[in-house]
Amino acid sequence: MLVSFVICFVTEVVSNMATLSIFGAIIAATAQLKGFDPVQMLLVVCFSASFAFMLPMAGGPNMIVYSTGKISVPTMARFGLALNIVAILLGSLYMGLVMPLALGSYADLPAPVS
Repeated sequence: MLVSFVICFVTEVVSNMATLSIFGAIIAATAQLKGFDPVQMLLVVCFSASFAFMLPMAGGPNMIVYSTGKISVPTMARFGLALNIVAILLGSLYMGLVMPLALGSYADLPAPVS
């Protein structure tokens, strides 16, 4: 959940692709060293980078909504924060309960060849 939280809020001010490029490599390497499934952790990074709802610069749809002039940045931030929290909680549940069933166990995979 911490990874999801950090990436979600970094994506508010940095593009999704930049966030994925930076955090993807770090998280995958760390997961492998710690014995976690790197594919599952990379999916956490990918999903969490899409949980940006607070600011106009967080994504194209946010900018389109803001450009109408009918919604202010503080209003977007207030409602976006609530959406971010809900997305992080639901995403964490999904990533913890559904993804392991869909992907199988990391322990069943053969060891990487050096």
